[in-house]
Amino acid sequence: MDSEAQPEAKFEELVTQFFKAGKTDTWIAEHVLEYFDKGVYGCSAKTIQRTRARLQLKSTRQQKATFDSIADIHAEIRKKFPTVGARQMRAIMAHDYNLKVPELLIQMFQKEVEPDLVRARKSKRFRRKQYVGAGVMDCWTMDQHDKWRRFKLYLHVGLDPVPGQLLWLRIWWTNRNPRLIARFYLDAARSRGGVPLLSQSDPGTENNGVANCHTNIRQALDPTLVGTLQHQWRRNKTNVKPEAFWSFLRRYFTPGFEDVLEYGLVEDLYNPEDPVHELVFRWIFIPWLQDELDAFMKRFNATPRRTSKHKLLPQGDSPDVIAAMPHLHHKKSFIVGVPPAMFDDAESKWAPPDDKVFQLVPPDFAEQATILCRMLQLPPTTIDNAWVNFKLLLDAVRRTSSSSSLLLRLRLN
Repeated sequence: MDSEAQPEAKFEELVTQFFKAGKTDTWIAEHVLEYFDKGVYGCSAKTIQRTRARLQLKSTRQQKATFDSIADIHAEIRKKFPTVGARQMRAIMAHDYNLKVPELLIQMFQKEVEPDLVRARKSKRFRRKQYVGAGVMDCWTMDQHDKWRRFKLYLHVGLDPVPGQLLWLRIWWTNRNPRLIARFYLDAARSRGGVPLLSQSDPGTENNGVANCHTNIRQALDPTLVGTLQHQWRRNKTNVKPEAFWSFLRRYFTPGFEDVLEYGLVEDLYNPEDPVHELVFRWIFIPWLQDELDAFMKRFNATPRRTSKHKLLPQGDSPDVIAAMPHLHHKKSFIVGVPPAMFDDAESKWAPPDDKVFQLVPPDFAEQATILCRMLQLPPTTIDNAWVNFKLLLDAVRRTSSSSSLLLRLRLN
């Protein structure tokens, strides 16, 4: 590939994505050209090797991992993810630490260091059901998750079932507002340049925005659909893909972070019913947890699924690769292209940006918190300092001369 003429950033991004998905240099060289003009560019395995060397993307063999070299990183990851097994641990090391470690080595390490956790994981198995889908972008399904309601935190997910790709994974101070859910849907659709054939969710007024928005877009592009609803309502736990994902999240992501959140309640650091507590909590915790969920989603979408003879959906590749190249799995994409102007119109109608639901905290508090965080020189929030940052900011808010008037305004609102 002509290194001077190629769009270098896009090329390096794709090489990194495919490399972390476990693809060989030969595979990458063959398929990366699907994103470029083959009449202009060429690529070989040697080109990929040189690019990896420049990006310091070392193979598993080149990194020569040992028990000693992974011990500290393994312990650091355990703080956030106390229940993940070797396969998930390998993905975290690869995507978050650029460390490629054989899954077998991690299995041996975990059996040596934490045999009780290994036995506990082996005692739990998912019950599998077969799911059939026509192809990529055939249907987007979504669901809310309220298990962190006691902290006043709420999650929402959207996914494409055929590739198994997460479209969004969001945490906010509500998940019951139709305009908020419509924004999640529109952001995902805009980034892909189109919408699926159908959308799907549980019954609930929070999903009315997506149902109406999606149906409106589909009818505007295809007048033969006028008078039909392009959204499927799934009752009695038949919205199976998001439900299965929540089980996965609860098992592999939630435990470590939930322990941290619970600590604030147990130690009386956080009172969710106090309006000032709640706003400081939102300011400190929601952006941090969203960053962690973003990283989780990126790993999830870039990690190949384990091959199983019982599955009917595409397997053996990562969701990102399946979504981008469905033809490799004898599938096709049913994406319905949407002009940017139509997305703008849909957003103004179904998810207007000036709606208060999109504010993390009220503007007055945001201004005050920004100033105080700068004065306090608070470090970026992590799993180790989250409650320290919360306590420092809470005390500073209470000390400010405007705190009493701020509290009065919050109670009046």
